[in-house]
Amino acid sequence: MKQLKDLPKFEEVQWRKIEDDEYDRLEQRFPSFNKKVCPTCLGEGVFKYKRFKWDCDCRTQMTLTRHYLYANLGKNYHTLGFDDLREDKEELKDVIDGFIANWDSYKRYGRGIIFRGGLGTGKTFAQVLILKELIKRGEKVWFTSFNAAVNAYIDPDEKKELLREIHSAACLCIDEIPAPTSEKQTDFYQEVLEWLIRYRVENSLPMLMGTNIKNLAEIYPRVGSLISMNFLDYELEGSEDARKTSSKDAIEGLIKNNEARPVK
Repeated sequence: MKQLKDLPKFEEVQWRKIEDDEYDRLEQRFPSFNKKVCPTCLGEGVFKYKRFKWDCDCRTQMTLTRHYLYANLGKNYHTLGFDDLREDKEELKDVIDGFIANWDSYKRYGRGIIFRGGLGTGKTFAQVLILKELIKRGEKVWFTSFNAAVNAYIDPDEKKELLREIHSAACLCIDEIPAPTSEKQTDFYQEVLEWLIRYRVENSLPMLMGTNIKNLAEIYPRVGSLISMNFLDYELEGSEDARKTSSKDAIEGLIKNNEARPVK
């Protein structure tokens, strides 16, 4: 047997040192995570994928998983890579590749991207792909949905933890920024958004955002003013929810064939 091609090799990844307190928070957030068992082969040393059996690089699979979980990336995204982008998303791939290729400059000047589009058009996937590549470069990143950020904002302990990530992450991602449904909610959402981004904008720290709002500045003018100078804006088109089609079919195939997708 042989190892599956195109998977990260341990020596090719620039592993960032995770501190003890970071491990403690990881275990609190993901109590079901077993750091002693490979998530791909479950300790068997081999796994079945695409109807073939492959040798498992357990050390890389386990270490990637730890880093992805610490970055708050959901497990559904751990096994997805650039080869999972739909064929009609070639332009999106170019945007992602461009961000990664220019990362050193973007990091220096605080360049960010706002991904706009409807449900299932690939906004979250695009942001996750960027974060995963930055993790492999040894960067500290953090992913949160806006909903989770709102919950953290009103909880003193969670707010303190999120503030730590706002200040220290090389790249912060805020996904699923919604349109408000009332004037009161508009004011509160803008207050939370401004809290999330002001420090990073003023200190030239890169960010990624995902939203279904056509014009963020129109709904949240103070936020729009903050990000107007240094954010790329990319709109994703499409009416089909990919999570209900290709993603669902892929999972059904794995279950039917008793296979496991490796961490990428």
